[in-house]
Amino acid sequence: MKIRSSENVSKLYETLEYCYGCTQCLSFCPFYPQVFTILDEENRTKSNLFEENIGQVLNLCYDCKLCSTSCSFDKDLPHDVLMVKSEYFEQHGKIFLSWMFANVEFVQKAGSLFAGISNFFLTNRLMRTMIEKTVGLHKNRIMPRFYRQTFLKWFKKHQKETPLIRSKRKAAYFYGCFTNYHRPQEGIAAVKILEKNGIEVVIPDQVCCGLPQYSEGDMDGTKKFEENLRFLAPWIERGYDIVVTSAPCSLTIKKEYPKRSTSLLASKVAAHTYDISEYLLKLHQGGELAIPDLPVHEKVAYHVACHLKAQEIGYPAYDLLKLVPELSRTFVDRGCCGLAGTMGYHKEGFNMAQKIGTQMIEGIAGSNPTLAASDCPKCNIQIKQGTGVEALHPLEIFLKGYS
Repeated sequence: MKIRSSENVSKLYETLEYCYGCTQCLSFCPFYPQVFTILDEENRTKSNLFEENIGQVLNLCYDCKLCSTSCSFDKDLPHDVLMVKSEYFEQHGKIFLSWMFANVEFVQKAGSLFAGISNFFLTNRLMRTMIEKTVGLHKNRIMPRFYRQTFLKWFKKHQKETPLIRSKRKAAYFYGCFTNYHRPQEGIAAVKILEKNGIEVVIPDQVCCGLPQYSEGDMDGTKKFEENLRFLAPWIERGYDIVVTSAPCSLTIKKEYPKRSTSLLASKVAAHTYDISEYLLKLHQGGELAIPDLPVHEKVAYHVACHLKAQEIGYPAYDLLKLVPELSRTFVDRGCCGLAGTMGYHKEGFNMAQKIGTQMIEGIAGSNPTLAASDCPKCNIQIKQGTGVEALHPLEIFLKGYS
């Protein structure tokens, strides 16, 4: 379906003209080959095919950030695509699955409240076939488990049972939606490691970081940017650093908030926000981190997530894993997992996502690990999908080394 002419459409076209003359991202991105075909045909026929056809390929850009971090022209193609995607959805509407991801907090709260039923529906083959036909979620896509006892419920109980540590180092933990509803073990590991190192931990009020909405072209996601800035800024004033376990969340707070928010607080919050492994490695470099003392007899394959690369902080989680006694590690940097955004969940995009993740999957499987690890929860889902190997946040493995 055609999209109407607009300033955003023109800007995307202008950006793509730079891309068309460069092509360095062609090898790893499914969006470019399709859009270049449109541009080739437009040039050949001298007709305006871009506005006629761009809508059908917008979802192939799933905001992995690899192109924007490597761009020689300092272009931000993912943002330009998202702005056009927003207009396209306004004009033509969203499919139901995209609506679900844009309203992920509501879906996760409901799924957690009825965790037993939710998990049955997501693991039963007959139910999944029906869901694929009605909602569009591919029947073979592994979905994360829902937990009735969320991370936040665990922390409130933990607070009552454990005296609050008072120290010069203080961390406000932004745990994120996925950790809260699908992987509370990740948040528990983060709190236990911080407290093991004598760091005071608080949980600030927070909403979804906004990335699931924003990456679907729903500009209401930026309202969540503003909410979180209001929630987090007062803690910084009180001497707390913001620590985040999920790489997509930390990337959004660090990079997207300052770029997209009109609030003067955005740069300040971003400057005091750390990926939690980045934060712990900084402690280690200052001689302040407790070194793990228990041997962990596992063979771990560590995958580098795109949303970690985009933060340009190196690979702090992998460096921390080097401190764990007896732990065997393999560093796997073989491109995108293919599951950023929502494309890999759609029945139309599942096979494409698996194709994109082939190199990563082969790299993990080829190292014959007993466990895999990544800083991104979606990468961990894709690793499990492609290899059958259990995939965790690196800190869950790091915690095993503490007595």
